[in-house]
Amino acid sequence: MSYFGHTLLIILYAAAATAAAKYVPERLPEFSDGIPVAIGAFTLFILMLVRGAYLTAEFRIRTSRELKRMRAEYGDVLRELGFARAEARQIHDALDGFRMPAEERRRLQDAANEVKVLRGLIDKLGGAHAPARPAKPASVEISAKPAAVEIPAEPARPTPPKRPTPAPAAAPAAGPLDDGAVLDIVRDGLEMDRVDLYLQPIVSLPQRKHRYYECFSRIRDAVGGVVMPEQYIPIATRAGLVRAIDNVLLFRCVQLVRRVQRRNRTVGFFCNMSVHTLADNEFFREFLEFLGENADLARNLVFEFVQSDIANLPAAGAANLHKLGDLGFRFSLDRVKRLDLNYQELSRRYFRFVKVEAPTLLAHLGANGPDAMRSFKRVLDGVGVDIIVEKIEDERALKDLLDYNIDFGQGFLFGEPRPAREI
Repeated sequence: MSYFGHTLLIILYAAAATAAAKYVPERLPEFSDGIPVAIGAFTLFILMLVRGAYLTAEFRIRTSRELKRMRAEYGDVLRELGFARAEARQIHDALDGFRMPAEERRRLQDAANEVKVLRGLIDKLGGAHAPARPAKPASVEISAKPAAVEIPAEPARPTPPKRPTPAPAAAPAAGPLDDGAVLDIVRDGLEMDRVDLYLQPIVSLPQRKHRYYECFSRIRDAVGGVVMPEQYIPIATRAGLVRAIDNVLLFRCVQLVRRVQRRNRTVGFFCNMSVHTLADNEFFREFLEFLGENADLARNLVFEFVQSDIANLPAAGAANLHKLGDLGFRFSLDRVKRLDLNYQELSRRYFRFVKVEAPTLLAHLGANGPDAMRSFKRVLDGVGVDIIVEKIEDERALKDLLDYNIDFGQGFLFGEPRPAREI
């Protein structure tokens, strides 16, 4: 109500009270002795009560209407919110289908990090009097061929690899090669990204389920012929290229593990590392920094070392090995020739696997009897180390080993090394 309305109402109340004070004594003589002012005040009080009751009822009606309107608006808001949520889900679903650009950006960032570390690595080619192109191995692998898992040469080992026979698809280099020709192929292979990754399965026994793969590498010449590690490792070692080959293999393994993790696979990979790389403080410092930023790789990546290298490991290599273990990575001891090792010390140094060739283990059983093997297995189980028997080539060899609770097996019986892109 406006101010004018309130003023008019007050005037009407006052007029009514005055009229009552004047005419009530005249009409009702029995009240003539009363005070007119009291009668007027009483009349005004009654009018105010009536007015209060009216205002209260009006307020209730108005409040009820306002609440009804607010409920209707609240329902409208809920409906709009539902529409907004539905649109948000549609946008989210649309963005889910548009993940590749973000994934590609992450891959490019990973590639940039790897190229930074690889730059110093491939510069080692300059020491062999060959022009180095450090960024090419990583950039070709990630951008030009993201779906293929091609990778480099056999881990830099001073002795020949375990399997001299390539996968059936690999053709050896044509004709006999002298040392100079092999060295040229190695240099060109590193520079031109012709180093391919091969994988051989490691199976759990007796189920024969693929649990791990060991990573090997092969170098192709310009016409597609394959040069095997037993040909190029001694020559590359003399030329100072073995670290470059070894380190390129490490990064190819890292790229492979990344692809596996993006697909939520649980399979692991054994990547060989030579003592030369382990003792290379300049490279290893950057390599540890890289692994520290990608510690999740430890779930799927096991580094493998030759027993003779670990037995003669220099102080710098031992320190780097410990740093690598502290990051969460675990190790495998390869080419074990003697079984009387300090396995508790090996376990303390983060070794979780030992690899023994089937002929070596069967010869040990023949010389010492079955009880020696059971005792050996109890020692390994006690310190959390699994045994992998490699070079299992036929069912007869496997049958001779299954009675001794062997953890894992590897060999041509379970699969030859094949190009990673075919697996």
